[in-house]
Amino acid sequence: MPFRPLLAPGRVVLVDAATPASNRAEVLDLAARLLAAKGGLPPRQVHDLLVQREALASTGIGFGIAIPHARVADLAEDTGVFLRLPRGVDFGAADGIDVDLVFAMAVSEAHVQAHLRRLAAIADRLGNPAFCASLRAAADETALATLLLDADHYQSAA
Repeated sequence: MPFRPLLAPGRVVLVDAATPASNRAEVLDLAARLLAAKGGLPPRQVHDLLVQREALASTGIGFGIAIPHARVADLAEDTGVFLRLPRGVDFGAADGIDVDLVFAMAVSEAHVQAHLRRLAAIADRLGNPAFCASLRAAADETALATLLLDADHYQSAA
């Protein structure tokens, strides 16, 4: 599954060391602000929904990856942001590895099945160690966006 339906080049962010993103709360706040800006949503609403979802269980899926997501009522178009953090953050992942790659989403409450398929596809794609190594090695946001948005770079972890 290509990421293009959720992401655009401006939604792929190489977080700099000066941006507050040193713990899970700060990362969720940053993701919420970016999702709100891209989706035309109130930032506080997105933040609260991300935090509520995270309270159910960590969205840290292991290997330094987290997929925080929120289902939003009356959202016209699902949206996402990809963050590469400058240093790992404890997301409470089962493997104990700090997260440095974050794919955050705000999706419509009406698209539950599509959302679940999308989560599975994102987890599959980010489960590819070679692909994640290339994301971590990308020199800038343009290179990072190219890797994420170009379907030719997609290879399943299988």
